[in-house]
Amino acid sequence: MYEELKTENINVVGILQDYEETKDEVAKIIEQSGITYTNIVPDKKFNKKFVSATIGNPTTLFIDKEGNIVGQTIVGAIEKEKYEKAIKKALEEINE
Repeated sequence: MYEELKTENINVVGILQDYEETKDEVAKIIEQSGITYTNIVPDKKFNKKFVSATIGNPTTLFIDKEGNIVGQTIVGAIEKEKYEKAIKKALEEINE
């Protein structure tokens, strides 16, 4: 989906919770998975404050260019069509 969206000025950033893994191990997992979008390997402080506050995995947040959370947070994996609908709704909220 990232490949389809990047031409529409929409970006995807992954935040990895497996902070106990080394950065090299995480990089290997990303490469083997074929992931092409940016991924952040947070430190333990970030994980404690942010990632530990999530109630399920994956958790999807839509964030505008100002850093505000927009649209509805999605907890758990959903179908591509539902992600597309949620993205359109978040974009509408930004453009209001």
